[in-house]
Amino acid sequence: MLQGTERTCISCRLKTSKDNLLRLVVVDDRLTFDSVKKLQGRGYYICPNISCINKCFDVTNKREMKQLINLKKIIKTKIEITTGQLRELHGLLIAEVTD
Repeated sequence: MLQGTERTCISCRLKTSKDNLLRLVVVDDRLTFDSVKKLQGRGYYICPNISCINKCFDVTNKREMKQLINLKKIIKTKIEITTGQLRELHGLLIAEVTD
């Protein structure tokens, strides 16, 4: 049995305890990494592994628009995000799992 509240990874769709996932939240129409898991707002969760993070946030020249469109579909909330912000968020999440 899972401990805590169950959430689904936005990348791989794995259902697990929210304590085992990284939390993202939309604050003022901007997707933000919630390192303390306490920010107010709609939360989204992602597995703390490089493959899930890369699948969802890794932006390369060939995939930039596709990644932005897919992310906006997943979030289902109005967000303002640029490819630069997507890269920044990707870097924050990768740093979190590699530290």
